[in-house]
Amino acid sequence: MHHKKSLLLILLAVVVLVLVVFWISLRNTQLTNIQNSVHIGQATEAPKGQLVSGFPQNLKLVSDASVTDSFAIPYQNFNQYSAVFKSSATISVVYSQYLNYLSTNGYTILNKGEDKKSAHIYGTKTGSDVNVTISSVNGETQINVVYLNKSTQ
Repeated sequence: MHHKKSLLLILLAVVVLVLVVFWISLRNTQLTNIQNSVHIGQATEAPKGQLVSGFPQNLKLVSDASVTDSFAIPYQNFNQYSAVFKSSATISVVYSQYLNYLSTNGYTILNKGEDKKSAHIYGTKTGSDVNVTISSVNGETQINVVYLNKSTQ
């Protein structure tokens, strides 16, 4: 009887091991297929202190904001333009400016939030999405703006 239990446990362990290996193989195949279907192009970085070509100039809302980083990434069906700004304005002031701008320029605000340490806004409209995150970094306000141009095709 004890021999049959041991044999059954070994058989069960082998079946579980085969299922785990099959699941891992299937998952890796799915991830590879997803990666192959996206067709990400080469990222383009702007010279230091400048916005990358294609980034909407009107999304630099804060008057004293300086550009610390900006780049573009082309995808199969859209382009992503990103910029990082630093400013002496408070998180609250920057949040209000971006919320007002997006709301009055036809964006539907899908997600937003603000506290003392950070804020975020996600807006969308036909052809584009904008994601803004604002945080305090080393005593300055850092503003990350990501603009998706979905009307590239």
